[in-house]
Amino acid sequence: MAASLAARGHQRSREQVRCKIKDLRQSYSQACLPGADPEACPHFHALDRILGPHAVPAPRDVIDPGAEGPLLETEEEEEGSESQEPAASLPRTRDPRGTPQSRSPASSEAGEASTSAAPGPAGRTTPPAAAARARASRTARNQEDYQRRHLRFLDRQLRLQDHWVQEDLRLRQRSLEALEEQGRALRGHLQSLLDCFPFPPPPASPLAPPLAPPAPPPSPPLRLEFIGTLIDTVRARATLPEHRFATICDFIRAVQAVPTVTVRVCLKILGHMASMTYVVNLARFHMRPLPSWLTTVYRSSRDQFSKSVAIPPRIINSLLWWTIPQNMLHGVPFQRPPSTLTVITDASLMGWGAHLGHITAHGKCSFMEQTFHINLLELQAGRYACQHFAQYIAHKSITIMTVNTTCMYYIDRQGGTRSPSLCSEAIKLRN
Repeated sequence: MAASLAARGHQRSREQVRCKIKDLRQSYSQACLPGADPEACPHFHALDRILGPHAVPAPRDVIDPGAEGPLLETEEEEEGSESQEPAASLPRTRDPRGTPQSRSPASSEAGEASTSAAPGPAGRTTPPAAAARARASRTARNQEDYQRRHLRFLDRQLRLQDHWVQEDLRLRQRSLEALEEQGRALRGHLQSLLDCFPFPPPPASPLAPPLAPPAPPPSPPLRLEFIGTLIDTVRARATLPEHRFATICDFIRAVQAVPTVTVRVCLKILGHMASMTYVVNLARFHMRPLPSWLTTVYRSSRDQFSKSVAIPPRIINSLLWWTIPQNMLHGVPFQRPPSTLTVITDASLMGWGAHLGHITAHGKCSFMEQTFHINLLELQAGRYACQHFAQYIAHKSITIMTVNTTCMYYIDRQGGTRSPSLCSEAIKLRN
């Protein structure tokens, strides 16, 4: 076929011809699948006449012009002499698929006669109708195999889609249950508040018939315990319940009685302290020594909760403040009292300055202080300003204004655990 194309002026190699034939066969096979468009296959009608179930097979004695080996030249008068030669001397030809085959004198004679019979197994010839039926059977099997694969694919997609739908439904159900639980808890809190502060009934319409005088509303309780807080409506203060005060006292006495405790006990004490910061004045300030020491002996990434530690005496002494009833049960007002004075401070590597109204104060940084971080210098400026204005701000609520947000955080939060030096300076400022 490549030689025929070359004779017509088209230079094509045997590999290019073979690839083109293979591509045409694949395109025709895909166009024959159920649901496929035959127009998508180029030269479909011509390929159907060649490869279709009603196609006439090409003679098997057609020799590829590019195949190696001598051309088949047999004649009737040479039949006798050639039949006596060994089978190894028989010429080899190629069928249209490029497979070399040995030709016998009988098949050569049949080829010269241009018969359409194809050689079958064991030397028998296959009629054209049988070859067409075989091709039709192969096509049917291919179609059935494609349909089975397609059905398996669809079934897998449906199962996967059903799995994700069920998973989405389960997530929605869990979300709804969580929201319902939160709603029930919120309704309980709101009902408790409504019971304490009942709203007056709406005014009666002038057209409505007169009703019996309503019963007097119950007087709200003077003291109410709500979410671990004792609310005093008379003094407008929130205090710590006595049972919570007794709990933390028991923990501290247990720590004092033994030389070593586990990290779990220390964390429990910290948890109780943190829950009391909103109802105990200066609770954050007196809580700082314990977590600052605990970070030096415990790391959550390497240590277990069961690790035993010995609490130093200075930490034990700081815990005694939590056992004094005057400190714990005094409470805090509902609204923080407004500040009456404002102190403005600023610092740099050269020095610090502050002013309270028309009164000013300033100072220079020492050689050692010039090596400090600016956050620490800003906190020191606040402490120096408070020391300088001590006679004006004693027993008063003041506001310290600074340009450093870290300094503002450590003053508002009464210290911190990120920087030990800043926490120590904030404690000095509070003292």
